[in-house]
Amino acid sequence: MHIPLALLPYARERRFTRAALARGYTVLAVSSRAECWSLDDSGEGSELAAVESIIKWWTNEKHPQLADLPLVGIGASSGGYFLSALTTKVRFSSIAVMIAEGVYGTMGDIPAGYPPALFMHMPKDVGMLKAKRVDVREVQCGDFAVSAEFLAERVPGLTRAVADALVNVLRQKGFVDEKGFLKNDGRSTPWKKAAKEAKVLPEGFRLQRHVTEEFNVAYAFHEFTSLRNGEIFE
Repeated sequence: MHIPLALLPYARERRFTRAALARGYTVLAVSSRAECWSLDDSGEGSELAAVESIIKWWTNEKHPQLADLPLVGIGASSGGYFLSALTTKVRFSSIAVMIAEGVYGTMGDIPAGYPPALFMHMPKDVGMLKAKRVDVREVQCGDFAVSAEFLAERVPGLTRAVADALVNVLRQKGFVDEKGFLKNDGRSTPWKKAAKEAKVLPEGFRLQRHVTEEFNVAYAFHEFTSLRNGEIFE
């Protein structure tokens, strides 16, 4: 199965999907009904029940050749919490939880047979799972200096010239320290206003959201990342 990459609006999601497809995975992406996933498990109308049904239909009816293959789950932010709960209903072979602690603290007891789990930057629940002899690994995603090379490589459509100009704005406005590390996350840094005032963005520029998200990755603050794809898919 192949998802048309044009349907994936975010650069990181496209990169992540390409990495999965290149490794021979079939990719099924399910969106929440609202901005965040609901953990309400009351009745057949719950999102947990809906996603469980979608996965079973996809692997058993739509593509029965997938029925006996390993099933890997990946969720970020509210999706990470959702995945940690969904795993008590769906038999994943392994899961990756990004920028979320999971709901392990409210489970009471980790179900027997809970699959191996990889945490991206959230170490709080590692001990609880290890106590139940669940295979757990953790990937720490630290901060790093923002560079024009990084931005131009990570944001499709962003030219090196514009990336250079954006980094210069960050320096001139004091948004980064002397080593190039952001002082605040991308959402809190008024870089868009500064870039507009400096007139460094071309007419019709629509990549602001993508740039902000990559700033969040560089600042290491609550953001989905594809920088560690190799460790996730290993």
